[in-house]
Amino acid sequence: MVKRSKGFTLIEMLVSMSLLALVILVGSSGFALFSERWDGRLGKFERTMADARNLMLVQDAIASLVPYVAMDRAKRPNYYFEGNRNGFVAVSSNSVAAPGHSAVVRLSVVQDDDLTFSAMYEEWPMVHNVLTDTYQQIPFLQPLILFRQIQAPRFEYLGWQSADDRYGADDLAPKLPPKWLPEFNALEASDVPVKVSLRFLTDSGPIVLMAELATPAPGLLEQYREDAPF
Repeated sequence: MVKRSKGFTLIEMLVSMSLLALVILVGSSGFALFSERWDGRLGKFERTMADARNLMLVQDAIASLVPYVAMDRAKRPNYYFEGNRNGFVAVSSNSVAAPGHSAVVRLSVVQDDDLTFSAMYEEWPMVHNVLTDTYQQIPFLQPLILFRQIQAPRFEYLGWQSADDRYGADDLAPKLPPKWLPEFNALEASDVPVKVSLRFLTDSGPIVLMAELATPAPGLLEQYREDAPF
């Protein structure tokens, strides 16, 4: 007697297909979840590396601040520097966007929607044009975010409130020591600060960024007034 081979019944086929579909669904969901987490971690790593690189370049620029001279509204030469608790604007001899050129730079903090702060850097490389006036409108480039979600940021400036305090009004007047000030306006002081500091808090603890300005030559402004280079 010949035995006939039996195939799959319709019910068995439907059950097998259902199980296979379930396996594919679970595998696809797992792969999608893995890809999403991997992309997130990779993106975060790339952002961290970019932020670290930007911070290194900005530190080089901030460490190259110079006592730049420009014309004020009265057409008199004066130093270009202004700072308060939220940031400062000055001139650096080392541009981030255009290495080898000077740039007008601005380091500041802005408050975000979650009430924390972000520290950002902006600059205008003086490649095709230069700063000639202290009141000139500066076309800053896209800002670089250096730190996010910081707290209690504070800028301070080590210097003198006037050039007379620094150098003495005459040979008999005493020279005063510098002190940390909450703001510094070069137009009022006819001088530039010695150092600039930014202090803030992070989840890892307090951070202090410090920059030192080049010391202007004695009588620099008088030389500009005599030569009238602008």
